[in-house]
Amino acid sequence: MRIADVEYLWGQYLPEVTRFVATEYFNTPHFRFTSAEGLFDDLSREDKRWAASSLVAIARDGDGEVVCTARFIKGAAGRLLPVESEFGIRLGDLKSRSTAGRVFEFARLAAVASAPRAAAWSLAQGLLEQSRFEAGVDVLGAAIDTKLMDVMVRLGCVLRPVAEPKFHFGSSTAPVILEPALVTQLSPHRPTAAWGQAADALAGLTDVLRGRGLTERRSEESLSAVGGPGAQLNGPQ
Repeated sequence: MRIADVEYLWGQYLPEVTRFVATEYFNTPHFRFTSAEGLFDDLSREDKRWAASSLVAIARDGDGEVVCTARFIKGAAGRLLPVESEFGIRLGDLKSRSTAGRVFEFARLAAVASAPRAAAWSLAQGLLEQSRFEAGVDVLGAAIDTKLMDVMVRLGCVLRPVAEPKFHFGSSTAPVILEPALVTQLSPHRPTAAWGQAADALAGLTDVLRGRGLTERRSEESLSAVGGPGAQLNGPQ
């Protein structure tokens, strides 16, 4: 499969994307949900609540079908992000440095089984660029499946757990933040060896979501085939 289009949309509730995420999560082998429709309803309520503060990345195939997505949710004063509310934490109080800055949550990563394994990395890279994320100023948190977290740590990603794991959205999940030093390494303007590690980690992430074995070699698709920071952006710059 080749990705035909990638776009980044600010401030919109996108039911097509929410339905896609719900379907992919429900079909993930080690995730457990009561019903697909109940999952969609839960995700839909939260996505509507945070739509105005969300930057959503969407990758489509040649037929216009969604094949991979992820999003950043921007925090606001006096309002807890979903990961903060769920785990009783405040990301801004947990960062390594006292520099004030914006707080984001990375969420809703999902991909079809046939999507290039580099797609997730490309969307994450694009979100970093489009949101003007800067190391040492902003804080990026996420609620991550613990199996995925183990894969990413083994592949060299510096993830800092900030609370005990709990069952959340279908699996054992832990809240983490990315350390500012790692974000510096991952900045689109500062390519380093960590790029390759993170690309492998996010490829491993999609393998975990699809129930694949973790020894499969990373495919050789070019990142340029799935779009990157230069892809279409709709919304405030």
